[in-house]
Amino acid sequence: MSKMKLTLGYMAALLLFTACTQDEAGTLPDGTQPLKLTAAIGGEVATRTTADGTWEEEDAITLSIDANTYTYQYEGTDWTSSAPYFWQEGDAVIFVSAYSFGGKASGDYAVQADQQTGDGYQSSDLLYAPEVEVTYGEEAELTFYHQTAKVVVNIKKEGIMAENPAHDVAIQGVLSGTFTAPTDEETYGTWTNLTESSSITPQSITPANSEYAASYQALLIPQTIGDAFISITIDDKTYRYTPETGTTLQPGHVYTYNITVFSYGLDVQVSESIDWNATNPGSGNLTLKDHYDQATNTYYVYTAEGLDDWATKARTDLTVSCILMDDIDYNNKEWTAIGDPGNQYAGTFDGGGHTIRNIKIKDEAQNNGLFGYIAGGGTVKNLTVKNASMTTSGTKYGIIAAWNDGTIENCVVSSCRITGSSDYVGCISYQNFGRISCCRVDDANVSCGSFGGIVWLNNGRIEASSFQGHINADGGALVDINGITGGTIIACWTDATHQEGKTVAGIVRYLYGGSVTACYYGGDIGTGILEDRTGTGDATKVGGSSFWTWKEAAYLMNNELGSDFGWHWQTDNEYTPPTLVEVDN
Repeated sequence: MSKMKLTLGYMAALLLFTACTQDEAGTLPDGTQPLKLTAAIGGEVATRTTADGTWEEEDAITLSIDANTYTYQYEGTDWTSSAPYFWQEGDAVIFVSAYSFGGKASGDYAVQADQQTGDGYQSSDLLYAPEVEVTYGEEAELTFYHQTAKVVVNIKKEGIMAENPAHDVAIQGVLSGTFTAPTDEETYGTWTNLTESSSITPQSITPANSEYAASYQALLIPQTIGDAFISITIDDKTYRYTPETGTTLQPGHVYTYNITVFSYGLDVQVSESIDWNATNPGSGNLTLKDHYDQATNTYYVYTAEGLDDWATKARTDLTVSCILMDDIDYNNKEWTAIGDPGNQYAGTFDGGGHTIRNIKIKDEAQNNGLFGYIAGGGTVKNLTVKNASMTTSGTKYGIIAAWNDGTIENCVVSSCRITGSSDYVGCISYQNFGRISCCRVDDANVSCGSFGGIVWLNNGRIEASSFQGHINADGGALVDINGITGGTIIACWTDATHQEGKTVAGIVRYLYGGSVTACYYGGDIGTGILEDRTGTGDATKVGGSSFWTWKEAAYLMNNELGSDFGWHWQTDNEYTPPTLVEVDN
């Protein structure tokens, strides 16, 4: 991440507190000394890494010290102030933060519609240095972070642009909003009240390499971007790029769009980075930073180390949330479950559509998984766990959670490997008293005592979920036991094989209570429900003597889910199990 450092002491970009005599500084109040701000130079470039990469002469920043403000101006080598801060004798500690608006000491929290001419691009840059505690006469460090997002557009020398025609580029975004500074040591503030949507003319820049015919950059307030985010006009024809619904620009990040313009439309490659001044942004080599948002009690995690940091916090604060910002390779390290019967996880773990791969669940006596217990208010969603391994020697195992009283939704367990002789094992969860929705297990290979493809024991609700894999255990390809105290299974399917000599049901082995509705199974399993004590089990074989097809199964499951469910099963092949597709209601 690009940043600018101001350090108290004789170091790069430093705030230097120097005692001055009356002869050096003129007549000063008794018992005071001034705060002198200087900026050292690193190589040929000043330590500020702003929109244009340097501090310019007469650039200004505002220091906030104990709720009072002081303006300092850069004079090429030194920082000066007509009204500097003076230490008062006996002041042991001060709290210092700072900000700058495109090289100015004040601003209106706005970016410019015209960033091509004048200082429109530079003046759109907002820098903030989080507050630090400074002890009298000692060194401290301020680090400035960009509070806007940077967008880089590279147009490739391919397609129409191979001939280098005249063109215009525009970027759609809001121009103003309310900025609230971060607290404590947080990196980024928050933006609200975004208004004045407009077309932004980006700044033309020298292309980073010879592959590009032209390159542009613009600074934007962090926001959710929508229709026609990037427009390229060539010979009076406009080509527009619209990102996926819900795509959001984060503060301090660089979003690079490498675009090829064809006569029929745009080919767009997108990358995200926090290297503000990367010489070739968009290369795909991302350096990402984990950080914690105290205001929302949420970790934003890019790395395995960041995941560990969240887990350490979650073991003492079971409400702390996590959002994955990138795929994570856990490199087969061992993972200890979060939460136990007396300390259940009550936060939200949002995978953000990303994957945790190569994770080894630690073999404890019981309650093993990514989570031991998920409380009634806890949620795990939008997560894929791939190549997870689990050796079972105790009881009560699940890849996502041992016990779920909350919500597990839109989660995938892919290519998991479970070995051991234990009973009470499920790929998603051992026991469910909450809700499991739109979850999938694929390419599972399981060898244990008793097993359920989604859960071992269900007393909650399971809907629109599926299992595929090989089972070397007694159990149910979806659920082993359903409904001791009630349990609902709706519109689910399995397509599994089983080891010879093992007793496996296609949907539920023991239906002791609750209900199974509109569920289907394939593979080599011959029985949908092995033992039905309630008479409310609806599990149908696909193929076999019934001659039901997967296409018909998908249709009937969707009828049961209803048109307002938000997801539906889809297949165009009678012989292929359906996939779950999100629909726009």
